[in-house]
Amino acid sequence: MSLSPAERGAALSATLPGMPTKKRRYTITSDEKVEFALRRGRRSFPPGTSDSKILAALVSRGEEALERGSRAEEDYERRRRAAAGRLADRFRRPEGLDYVALREASAQWQRG
Repeated sequence: MSLSPAERGAALSATLPGMPTKKRRYTITSDEKVEFALRRGRRSFPPGTSDSKILAALVSRGEEALERGSRAEEDYERRRRAAAGRLADRFRRPEGLDYVALREASAQWQRG
């Protein structure tokens, strides 16, 4: 006899306690890097904190670090473009760029 998905769920809930969440769960295989991260993470949590809570916090901190890195890259690019614009402005003339001055500045820069 085959049970429908609803019947299977009802049968499971009759024998198992309810799941604390309906959100997707992930499996992480323990390796040296994971164990190292857990050891370091445990220092920031009270004794007895579950590994799953520590791993969730580490994932959150990793996401925050990625966001900071992304903002830093955007800031660097913004500053780089502004510097390039200021440099180009030094060699602009009403009739266009002063290529002689650019060539001289480039040669001087290359000599150090």
